[in-house]
Amino acid sequence: MRQAHIGIPICTQSDIEGFYIDLLGMSLQYQFEVDRDFTHLIFGISRTVPVYMLGKDDLLLELFCVENVSANPFHHVAIWVDDRAELIQRVRQKGYRIDIIPRVENELIFIFDHSGNRFEIKQSAQ
Repeated sequence: MRQAHIGIPICTQSDIEGFYIDLLGMSLQYQFEVDRDFTHLIFGISRTVPVYMLGKDDLLLELFCVENVSANPFHHVAIWVDDRAELIQRVRQKGYRIDIIPRVENELIFIFDHSGNRFEIKQSAQ
């Protein structure tokens, strides 16, 4: 089994450039709109929704731009990065939320876009 993509709702379009492209280094693959009839059929939402597909390496995110993002405390995407310390510095410079949870063996790092989507940041083996 292989991952096709991960669908994530966002409510702030500025996160596409500021968070996903600038911080995570993703690139816009393509964008489209899902019409209101189709979104109602799939998601129970009766409105046209703009969608942005962003990718980096083997990760493809499908970002749905909606007004409200419902909270789910367990929802998160874990990604491997080559330089976690450098990413943490850039997250702080850009003013995005970062949670650092100390543990005995290593700390857990979570960063958040302005819609509240949580990303666990893991250090790749050097």
